[in-house]
Amino acid sequence: VGGNPDRLACILPDGQIMWYMDARLCMRSMPWDADDRRPGWSYKAMKLNQWKTVHAYGGLLTENVVQKIARGFLVEACHRLEAENLPLVLTVYDECMSEVPLDRSDYKVYEEIMAVPTRYSQEIKVPISVEGWAGTRYKK
Repeated sequence: VGGNPDRLACILPDGQIMWYMDARLCMRSMPWDADDRRPGWSYKAMKLNQWKTVHAYGGLLTENVVQKIARGFLVEACHRLEAENLPLVLTVYDECMSEVPLDRSDYKVYEEIMAVPTRYSQEIKVPISVEGWAGTRYKK
């Protein structure tokens, strides 16, 4: 995809694309036995403001796909919030935050907007669950 041999594309069923930069085939020693070398692949990822080599393995790739799908759900929720005049001021991982006047700070309404299932979540039968709160300061 895209004609760049240094990038590997993972195309999800909903059409989203994850790019693995500077993907390379390699031989890698297994963590449990340095003499057990197997073929694999690596890619570059930004970690702590530096490009780092990451060695791909099944669990990591599964996590990447799950997180990309979840991000798609979150982005759709962000658009719905904005459309309901709840402007976003911050997103942190799987959280959205809006600043609104106190008389409009009904977090239950916010939860309902965020919990609307997307077409894709319905297709793959993934439930959307939301927990919210309202306050005058951000907390983790």
